[in-house]
Amino acid sequence: MVSFGLQFEYLYHDVDVLELRITVENARFRGCVDKHVGRGDLVKAASVLKGFPKNPDDTREVILAEGTVRLSFYCKDLAGHPAMRATLKEDSHRFRTSDFRRIDSPECAIVYLDFEPAALDEFLKELVHLQQRLSGTASLTI
Repeated sequence: MVSFGLQFEYLYHDVDVLELRITVENARFRGCVDKHVGRGDLVKAASVLKGFPKNPDDTREVILAEGTVRLSFYCKDLAGHPAMRATLKEDSHRFRTSDFRRIDSPECAIVYLDFEPAALDEFLKELVHLQQRLSGTASLTI
């Protein structure tokens, strides 16, 4: 479990997809979902985020699992301190109550994180290794 931050934990894979447990947590809120992502999606995400932030106006976004996981990276001030807004939500067509009734408004968690650029660099390396090894975790700690 991630203490505070963002974590991708390997659960399972097949030919086309990886199943991951994605957890995001700050001092006030926590969200966690199990999602399937394409076999190359983690390497693509690392490529999108590499070198962030280049300047205080730099923004990047990673969208995974058919849009149900959104990671929006931005700088929170002119000094270029990086931050992230993570949105995790359930698929409405898969989310059901304990008595199997469909819920049209799936649950959603939006969590904000501040982090250091060096922590992001380490997270990106771990993402690529998770994709290559098909095991382990990748954590962006705050």
